[in-house]
Amino acid sequence: KKLGYERVGVDVVGLGAGTVDHCYSQNFKVFPYNAGSAPQNLIRSAHYAFDNFRAESYWMLKEDIDDQQITIANVPDLVQELTNLRYFVKDRVIHIESKDEMKKRLGKSPDRADALCIANVMRHRPTLRLPVSTVSPTRVAPIVPRGILTKDF
Repeated sequence: KKLGYERVGVDVVGLGAGTVDHCYSQNFKVFPYNAGSAPQNLIRSAHYAFDNFRAESYWMLKEDIDDQQITIANVPDLVQELTNLRYFVKDRVIHIESKDEMKKRLGKSPDRADALCIANVMRHRPTLRLPVSTVSPTRVAPIVPRGILTKDF
């Protein structure tokens, strides 16, 4: 069966595990997204590595925005989430703040940013081999600058 879309990504952690299981039981083709799994080497860099798939996925989103491969709708909640997501680099490894840390700062879960990030990963499919199967910052900076399409960070 098809869902009407070629590429559907579902966050497999937490409530998403049941969603993925149900989709599989109905023979729907979905791709489980596990943010905490190992990086998938989607971004080739001689300078940096990524802590996990979430860090790599958000960095790919950042690069796609910077390169104007995608544009972001002016949805206030989405803009707030993207401009408040922080990263840090330690020993040449890029880390993204945990979802729990972000929830504490924002007072809510970054669900819209996560959905956009997963959708962007799916946009790069079918070449991706997605997994089925976190960190306290020392120095943090926003992953997407307040101007969203500016490159000055």
